[in-house]
Amino acid sequence: MEKPKSVEQAVTAIWITIGISVVFSLIRKWIGDSSTVLFTVEIMLCGLWCIFPYKISNGSNPTRYVYSIFSLGGYLLLLGNGANDFKKLHWIESVIIFFIHIFILIKLFQKDSSEWFAQKHS
Repeated sequence: MEKPKSVEQAVTAIWITIGISVVFSLIRKWIGDSSTVLFTVEIMLCGLWCIFPYKISNGSNPTRYVYSIFSLGGYLLLLGNGANDFKKLHWIESVIIFFIHIFILIKLFQKDSSEWFAQKHS
């Protein structure tokens, strides 16, 4: 079975969110809202996050679920106490990426995507 367009769209959107995160990290560093240590950690996390589109693109069903849990879990932490110290720029980034994450999750769990991931595992 050929990889569904919905999976390709989701993977592309994940790459876009990583790119957005890198750009916002650079902006925060340039305007002085981020220390060198925080900037380095953010960029390293973006690099680590690159595992997700690679593994999902290759049909890893567990990675699809881990990505979903991390995405949703991150927003649950924000709704808790994690967003109290956010600066305006961080809020803008979070809102943009939130809507892209919704798109990604919808695409990853559409019927054709789920069938493809199941077929890759059998």
